[in-house]
Amino acid sequence: MRSAKDAALEYFARRFNCAEAVLLGLAEVLGIEETCIPRIATGFGAGIGFRGDVCGAVSGAVMGLGLIFGRERAGDQDAKLACYGKVRQVIEAFEAKFGSIKCLDLTKCDMRTPEGRARADELDLHSKVCPAFVAFAAETAQGLIEG
Repeated sequence: MRSAKDAALEYFARRFNCAEAVLLGLAEVLGIEETCIPRIATGFGAGIGFRGDVCGAVSGAVMGLGLIFGRERAGDQDAKLACYGKVRQVIEAFEAKFGSIKCLDLTKCDMRTPEGRARADELDLHSKVCPAFVAFAAETAQGLIEG
């Protein structure tokens, strides 16, 4: 079986966004097949809908962690706290590696503007910059899941 990192990078190369790719990669290695994946992750790309906020790769990892550690009942505080702990770990590891979890900080391109998106295309962020974020987020989340 391939790793979440390898699966996520393949999905990303096929032009899924960062959040979709990481969630798809994690779901694949976990054996989870749901029709809502990748649709549920689409809006989280480019820092949540081009806002430059939380990197979509991080968001995909958070959603992937939720697939395993998330709660099914509102009163399940143990699952909620366990999930939050794993989420903090992936965020802290990503921030330690890359200096930020914000898409704008990581890419230096304001995706809200046509100029920012053109600059991202010019720099070929999808092929040259963002794969490192996708790979790290998927690999780190898989490590936390396999614990």
